[in-house]
Amino acid sequence: LSSLKERMTEEEFRQVFAQIGLELAADLRPRSKNIPLDEQIKQLDKMLKGQGYIVEWHENQDVYRLEILTCPYNKLSAEFPEMCAMDASIVSEFLTTPIEVESSIHSEAKKCAYIIPKKQKKA
Repeated sequence: LSSLKERMTEEEFRQVFAQIGLELAADLRPRSKNIPLDEQIKQLDKMLKGQGYIVEWHENQDVYRLEILTCPYNKLSAEFPEMCAMDASIVSEFLTTPIEVESSIHSEAKKCAYIIPKKQKKA
């Protein structure tokens, strides 16, 4: 990874991981697009846990909040924080909705947190 990072800009390197996340999620997400968000959340939870993540979910009337408490590649992503773009892409692509990255496991929060709106904002 160090060799690859030396040959790319920071954004290009981050995009490599974002693309990997998109491809992983596309392979793992449910094929039906008519699944309600709460059911997609359950499927995402199962998929993440199956990949070695420890996650917690919190919900209020407007959003779901996904907290990733452990990262299966924590030591590697400490050196290459661009890898975090992969997780954000996995969540967003799996749910087919934009998400907000609230925190990273490498921040003071010591966990990754994502905000998932229950309803799409109208343009």
